[in-house]
Amino acid sequence: MTEEFINFKNFQRSQVRHWFDFPSEYKNKTVHFYASDNEETFDKNASMDWKVQGGETPTSHITQDRTYTKDQITYKFNSEGFRGPEIKPSDAEYKVLHYGGSFSFGSGLNEDEIYIHHLDQLLKQKYSSTHYWNISPANTMFEIVRLIEQHVVELKPNAIVISAPRFIQPFDFMTKAIREHSKDKEIPKVFLDVKMQTKLHFRDIFFKYLNLICSQYDIKIIMQMHQYKMWIGFEPKVELHKNLINMKIENSDFIDLARDCRHPGTRSHEKIAQEIFKLL
Repeated sequence: MTEEFINFKNFQRSQVRHWFDFPSEYKNKTVHFYASDNEETFDKNASMDWKVQGGETPTSHITQDRTYTKDQITYKFNSEGFRGPEIKPSDAEYKVLHYGGSFSFGSGLNEDEIYIHHLDQLLKQKYSSTHYWNISPANTMFEIVRLIEQHVVELKPNAIVISAPRFIQPFDFMTKAIREHSKDKEIPKVFLDVKMQTKLHFRDIFFKYLNLICSQYDIKIIMQMHQYKMWIGFEPKVELHKNLINMKIENSDFIDLARDCRHPGTRSHEKIAQEIFKLL
């Protein structure tokens, strides 16, 4: 592995801050609220009779069309703190390894409402047996890079699906701090330019790294590009391996809201699952 990739993997350990604990602080535990789908937000939305617009850019065009109860959503964490099956080998005919942030984690949804579950149901129509693993919520690309090779070797998946995570999280905190406290109006502009250039650099390294995984392990990787972590507009400028598919998800592909009124609902997830199925 080149020095560039080694440095890329090591960057995670010293520079990346988290919105979530990764893995989750919960091990072998079930809870009804987690992260953005918290009880405070629930109470606020319920007080407005769930007449709420989507709270993120990709879902801001959607009005909530469901009502929820506090025990309606269940987050069940496995022994490693991930949502879904245990991270151990499977003898199933077709296996998919999933990575991503809050979208693949399914914030505001039950596990059987996430695109990962919908995709598994579609694959069962084609294969005698299927299995999936969900390594979510990864906050940044570095958390994925840190684990992906180990998982490919140990789990031997037939395909990998990655839902775009954040780039480098300290940028989010630094941008906010500079905007709030800098008296020089030019500093935020300069920092934003540096931030964008750095994102472009890491984006290309990340896709080069995924190219390497596709080539070395002869595996298909689908990379979902969506606006949740500002990946639209940051499409890779490197030539992609034949097994690396860049899947662009438009905001219009999201058609309903989850309980947190920030993330897409199960109908949106089902729609995305159908598109992924076509690519596998």
